[in-house]
Amino acid sequence: ILQLRGPRRQLLLNDKDDGHDKDATEVRQLQKSLEAGTSLDAQERVCTVDEHNVPTPNGCLRSEMRLQNLWHRATYIIVRHVVEPHNGDDNSSNNNGYILVQRRSKLKDYCPGKLDPTPGGVVGYGESYEVNAQREIMEEMGIDVEMSSPTTTTTTSRSNNTLTRLFTFPYQDDKVKCWGDLYEAVYRGPLDKLVIQKTEVDEVLRMSL
Repeated sequence: ILQLRGPRRQLLLNDKDDGHDKDATEVRQLQKSLEAGTSLDAQERVCTVDEHNVPTPNGCLRSEMRLQNLWHRATYIIVRHVVEPHNGDDNSSNNNGYILVQRRSKLKDYCPGKLDPTPGGVVGYGESYEVNAQREIMEEMGIDVEMSSPTTTTTTSRSNNTLTRLFTFPYQDDKVKCWGDLYEAVYRGPLDKLVIQKTEVDEVLRMSL
Protein backbone atom coordinates (compact mmCIF):
# COMPACT_ATOMS: atom_id res chain seq x y z
CA ILE A 1 0.00 0.00 0.00
CA LEU A 2 1.46 3.38 -0.97
CA GLN A 3 0.58 6.06 1.57
CA LEU A 4 0.88 9.70 0.50
CA ARG A 5 0.30 11.51 3.77
CA GLY A 6 3.89 12.52 4.54
CA PRO A 7 7.44 12.53 3.18
CA ARG A 8 9.76 9.57 3.68
CA ARG A 9 8.11 7.68 6.52
CA GLN A 10 4.55 7.96 5.23
CA LEU A 11 5.58 7.42 1.61
CA LEU A 12 7.20 4.12 2.53
CA LEU A 13 5.56 1.02 1.17
CA ASN A 14 4.03 -1.21 3.82
CA ASP A 15 6.31 -4.19 4.21
CA LYS A 16 5.78 -7.25 6.39
CA ASP A 17 8.37 -7.85 9.10
CA ASP A 18 8.76 -9.85 12.28
CA GLY A 19 6.52 -7.57 14.33
CA HIS A 20 6.62 -4.63 16.68
CA ASP A 21 9.38 -6.09 18.88
CA LYS A 22 11.82 -6.07 15.98
CA ASP A 23 10.92 -2.47 15.10
CA ALA A 24 11.28 -1.36 18.72
CA THR A 25 14.72 -2.96 18.98
CA GLU A 26 15.87 -1.22 15.80
CA VAL A 27 14.61 2.13 17.09
CA ARG A 28 16.58 1.71 20.33
CA GLN A 29 19.71 0.75 18.41
CA LEU A 30 19.36 3.76 16.11
CA GLN A 31 18.83 6.08 19.08
CA LYS A 32 22.04 4.82 20.67
CA SER A 33 24.04 5.22 17.45
CA LEU A 34 22.69 8.76 16.94
CA GLU A 35 23.63 9.74 20.49
CA ALA A 36 27.10 8.26 19.99
CA GLY A 37 27.48 9.96 16.61
CA THR A 38 28.18 6.64 14.89
CA SER A 39 25.10 6.34 12.66
CA LEU A 40 25.47 6.58 8.88
CA ASP A 41 26.66 10.11 7.89
CA ALA A 42 26.24 11.27 11.51
CA GLN A 43 28.96 13.92 11.14
CA GLU A 44 27.64 15.31 7.85
CA ARG A 45 26.61 18.98 8.10
CA VAL A 46 23.11 19.37 6.67
CA CYS A 47 20.87 22.27 5.69
CA THR A 48 18.61 23.08 8.62
CA VAL A 49 15.87 25.68 8.15
CA ASP A 50 13.17 27.45 10.13
CA GLU A 51 9.45 26.69 9.85
CA HIS A 52 9.29 28.92 6.76
CA ASN A 53 12.10 27.06 4.93
CA VAL A 54 14.68 29.83 5.51
CA PRO A 55 18.16 28.27 6.02
CA THR A 56 19.81 28.69 9.41
CA PRO A 57 23.28 30.32 9.38
CA ASN A 58 25.54 27.31 10.01
CA GLY A 59 23.41 24.24 9.42
CA CYS A 60 23.70 21.33 11.84
CA LEU A 61 25.26 17.89 12.14
CA ARG A 62 22.97 15.19 10.80
CA SER A 63 22.93 13.32 14.12
CA GLU A 64 21.91 16.49 15.99
CA MET A 65 19.18 17.20 13.44
CA ARG A 66 17.71 13.72 14.01
CA LEU A 67 18.02 13.79 17.81
CA GLN A 68 16.47 17.26 18.13
CA ASN A 69 13.96 16.76 15.28
CA LEU A 70 15.01 20.01 13.60
CA TRP A 71 13.46 21.46 10.45
CA HIS A 72 15.65 20.57 7.46
CA ARG A 73 15.54 20.17 3.68
CA ALA A 74 15.35 16.89 1.75
CA THR A 75 14.67 15.68 -1.77
CA TYR A 76 12.24 12.96 -2.91
CA ILE A 77 12.44 11.45 -6.39
CA ILE A 78 9.80 9.26 -8.05
CA VAL A 79 11.71 7.21 -10.64
CA ARG A 80 9.61 6.09 -13.60
CA HIS A 81 11.14 3.24 -15.60
CA VAL A 82 10.52 3.44 -19.34
CA VAL A 83 11.61 0.55 -21.56
CA GLU A 84 12.74 1.79 -24.96
CA PRO A 85 11.44 -0.22 -27.98
CA HIS A 86 14.05 -2.14 -29.99
CA ASN A 87 13.98 -3.08 -33.67
CA GLY A 88 10.54 -1.60 -34.15
CA ASP A 89 8.99 -3.71 -31.39
CA ASP A 90 6.01 -2.17 -29.66
CA ASN A 91 6.82 -2.16 -25.94
CA SER A 92 4.14 0.36 -25.05
CA SER A 93 2.67 -2.06 -22.53
CA ASN A 94 5.97 -1.91 -20.62
CA ASN A 95 6.27 1.87 -20.77
CA ASN A 96 3.43 2.96 -18.54
CA GLY A 97 2.93 2.79 -14.80
CA TYR A 98 6.23 1.38 -13.52
CA ILE A 99 8.44 2.91 -10.85
CA LEU A 100 11.73 1.85 -9.28
CA VAL A 101 11.47 1.23 -5.54
CA GLN A 102 14.43 0.96 -3.19
CA ARG A 103 14.82 -1.18 -0.11
CA ARG A 104 16.66 1.08 2.29
CA SER A 105 19.88 -0.16 3.84
CA LYS A 106 19.83 -1.41 7.43
CA LEU A 107 22.48 1.25 8.11
CA LYS A 108 20.07 4.14 7.50
CA ASP A 109 19.16 6.40 10.43
CA TYR A 110 15.55 6.68 9.23
CA CYS A 111 13.27 3.72 8.37
CA PRO A 112 16.09 1.19 7.80
CA GLY A 113 15.19 -1.89 5.76
CA LYS A 114 11.90 -0.44 4.52
CA LEU A 115 10.73 -0.17 0.92
CA ASP A 116 11.01 3.40 -0.32
CA PRO A 117 9.44 4.67 -3.58
CA THR A 118 11.25 8.02 -3.42
CA PRO A 119 15.06 7.94 -3.61
CA GLY A 120 16.71 11.17 -2.50
CA GLY A 121 18.15 12.47 0.72
CA VAL A 122 18.81 15.21 3.22
CA VAL A 123 20.18 18.35 1.58
CA GLY A 124 23.71 19.20 2.66
CA TYR A 125 24.75 22.54 4.13
CA GLY A 126 25.26 25.04 1.29
CA GLU A 127 23.73 22.61 -1.25
CA SER A 128 20.70 23.37 -3.42
CA TYR A 129 17.70 21.08 -3.78
CA GLU A 130 18.49 20.52 -7.47
CA VAL A 131 22.14 19.63 -6.94
CA ASN A 132 21.18 17.29 -4.11
CA ALA A 133 18.57 15.47 -6.22
CA GLN A 134 21.02 14.93 -9.09
CA ARG A 135 23.76 13.80 -6.69
CA GLU A 136 21.57 11.42 -4.70
CA ILE A 137 20.11 9.57 -7.67
CA MET A 138 23.61 9.15 -9.14
CA GLU A 139 25.14 7.98 -5.86
CA GLU A 140 22.32 5.64 -4.84
CA MET A 141 21.42 4.12 -8.23
CA GLY A 142 24.05 5.22 -10.75
CA ILE A 143 21.48 7.14 -12.82
CA ASP A 144 22.84 10.18 -14.67
CA VAL A 145 19.99 12.64 -15.14
CA GLU A 146 19.53 15.91 -16.98
CA MET A 147 17.24 18.57 -15.56
CA SER A 148 14.14 19.31 -17.60
CA SER A 149 10.88 21.18 -17.17
CA PRO A 150 7.30 19.88 -17.40
CA THR A 151 7.09 21.36 -20.93
CA THR A 152 10.35 19.77 -22.17
CA THR A 153 9.78 16.98 -24.69
CA THR A 154 13.34 16.16 -25.79
CA THR A 155 16.73 15.66 -24.16
CA THR A 156 20.26 16.40 -25.25
CA SER A 157 22.85 13.79 -26.09
CA ARG A 158 24.44 13.86 -22.60
CA SER A 159 21.73 11.69 -21.04
CA ASN A 160 18.47 10.01 -22.00
CA ASN A 161 17.32 10.20 -18.39
CA THR A 162 15.50 13.30 -17.19
CA LEU A 163 14.73 14.90 -13.83
CA THR A 164 11.79 17.28 -13.44
CA ARG A 165 11.06 19.34 -10.35
CA LEU A 166 7.41 19.15 -9.26
CA PHE A 167 6.85 21.11 -6.04
CA THR A 168 8.05 21.92 -2.51
CA PHE A 169 6.08 20.86 0.56
CA PRO A 170 6.35 20.98 4.38
CA TYR A 171 5.75 17.98 6.63
CA GLN A 172 6.16 17.31 10.34
CA ASP A 173 5.34 14.62 12.87
CA ASP A 174 6.91 13.33 16.09
CA LYS A 175 9.98 12.03 14.23
CA VAL A 176 10.67 14.50 11.43
CA LYS A 177 10.25 18.16 10.41
CA CYS A 178 11.05 18.61 6.77
CA TRP A 179 10.71 20.91 3.79
CA GLY A 180 10.78 18.47 0.89
CA ASP A 181 11.32 19.06 -2.81
CA LEU A 182 9.58 16.46 -4.99
CA TYR A 183 10.98 15.40 -8.39
CA GLU A 184 10.07 12.95 -11.13
CA ALA A 185 12.89 11.13 -12.89
CA VAL A 186 12.56 9.05 -16.05
CA TYR A 187 15.07 6.21 -16.37
CA ARG A 188 15.30 4.63 -19.82
CA GLY A 189 18.05 2.10 -19.23
CA PRO A 190 17.97 -1.61 -18.29
CA LEU A 191 17.77 -2.66 -14.65
CA ASP A 192 21.09 -4.49 -14.82
CA LYS A 193 22.86 -1.21 -15.56
CA LEU A 194 21.87 0.31 -12.23
CA VAL A 195 24.78 0.75 -9.82
CA ILE A 196 23.50 0.45 -6.25
CA GLN A 197 25.25 2.18 -3.35
CA LYS A 198 25.26 -0.65 -0.79
CA THR A 199 25.58 1.60 2.24
CA GLU A 200 22.32 3.31 1.22
CA VAL A 201 20.33 0.72 -0.75
CA ASP A 202 19.92 -3.06 -0.34
CA GLU A 203 18.02 -3.64 -3.61
CA VAL A 204 15.94 -1.96 -6.32
CA LEU A 205 12.59 -3.39 -7.42
CA ARG A 206 10.50 -2.54 -10.49
CA MET A 207 6.87 -2.18 -9.44
CA SER A 208 3.65 -1.35 -11.23
CA LEU A 209 1.43 1.45 -10.01
